[in-house]
Amino acid sequence: MRRRYPRDPGGGTGRVEENVPSRGVVLASSPPSWRRPLLQMALSTGVTMGVLGAAEGAMRLTGLPDPGLYEGDRALVWWLRPHLDRTLTDPATGQAFAVHTSAEGFRGDSPPASGPWTLAVGCSTTFGWAVAQDDAWPAVLAKRLGEPVINGGTPGWSTAQGVRGLPVMLDRVAHNPPARVVLAFGVRDHQAAARPDSAARPTPWLLQTRWALLLGRAGSGGVRAVASGAGVPRVGAAEFGQNIAALVDLVARSGATPSVMVFPQPGSWPPDGYAEAARDHAGAAWLELPAFPRSDFFADDPIHLTPHGHAHFAEEVHSALFGAASHDRVDVREGVVGRSGPPEGQGDARDHE
Repeated sequence: MRRRYPRDPGGGTGRVEENVPSRGVVLASSPPSWRRPLLQMALSTGVTMGVLGAAEGAMRLTGLPDPGLYEGDRALVWWLRPHLDRTLTDPATGQAFAVHTSAEGFRGDSPPASGPWTLAVGCSTTFGWAVAQDDAWPAVLAKRLGEPVINGGTPGWSTAQGVRGLPVMLDRVAHNPPARVVLAFGVRDHQAAARPDSAARPTPWLLQTRWALLLGRAGSGGVRAVASGAGVPRVGAAEFGQNIAALVDLVARSGATPSVMVFPQPGSWPPDGYAEAARDHAGAAWLELPAFPRSDFFADDPIHLTPHGHAHFAEEVHSALFGAASHDRVDVREGVVGRSGPPEGQGDARDHE
């Protein structure tokens, strides 16, 4: 069908004609006006996410901003970052100390490629906070044993993190697993916090990005310490015993021999119920340790051992493990003197770990 138009206004005699569709013919139309803003928004969002993702990857590759000492979920479980090489200063004591970690994230050297070795697991009291690597009790015990004792102490760990984090440690050394695993917990379990560790929830993924770290919004460990006497224990005594049982079972299933102790602290320690729960659930893996004098701990930091305290602790652990230097000691549960030898069924670590 053709539509006729008037003559050209300029005086031309030609006719202008336009093809007009007949009824029933549908022409292709442009998108509705409401779709165009949505398409533009989607395109802008995609470009923005791509740029942010590329920047996130670049920051991770370059190590910026500084991610700190730890990797993992700072609310649930964390590990020392591998290949650390830095110097820290303890704000409580003013002590400067170097931190070097292996490819597996242990403080100090990697485990040997073959042969027996021991893994020490605990919190900063095993890590050796504010002391040199060679002065921490795992290194001192290694010299006493004449074989490697690898330092798996991770600052801030309670038994809740131990249950979640030890399987990862053992997977990293599956090529030559430890013959013995020494578990030294209790200090952070009894620590007062705003909520128990069992109530922790995974950190939202956005808060685990380098962007969150750059903006100062990343989590700081998930453990909110509170003033002494306030809050609740991070891990109660009953749960502490259950976690010890889970750790002992995990170590035994890995083929290693477990040994368990409550890490010493000055004063009235351990709190009611903790040593009993650990002893009852550890069974033959339980190690009895003596009370330690206040002088073994830093004057301005009563949680952590001095180099002398670490040496004392290593000697007591060796004695409890092997009975080579059994002597009269104070029972830390009942405050009475008794003779302590190696736990029943536990011989020299070289036989099984």
